[in-house]
Amino acid sequence: MKEKKIKKEDALSLIEKEESHFFDHKALEISGAKTQKIAIAFANADGGEFLIGIKDPKDEADPNKRWNGAKPSKILTLTYKLFRKFNQL
Repeated sequence: MKEKKIKKEDALSLIEKEESHFFDHKALEISGAKTQKIAIAFANADGGEFLIGIKDPKDEADPNKRWNGAKPSKILTLTYKLFRKFNQL
């Protein structure tokens, strides 16, 4: 997995982007079941962008504190566990 560094302005833009049918974001602590639900919804529609590691405004009012990313190795491990569960369905 290739790590991509982004500027603070770009991160703030993503944090403040309004959720829609084509864009969603959740905190790093999201459950696997919720992640599956969102992935399946996007797969059954026209696709979309889904970011993990951004807290909801109701949970953290300050946009500068909403970003809670993880190292690529942790994201890869979480993604692998998620797709293993898909194969078990």
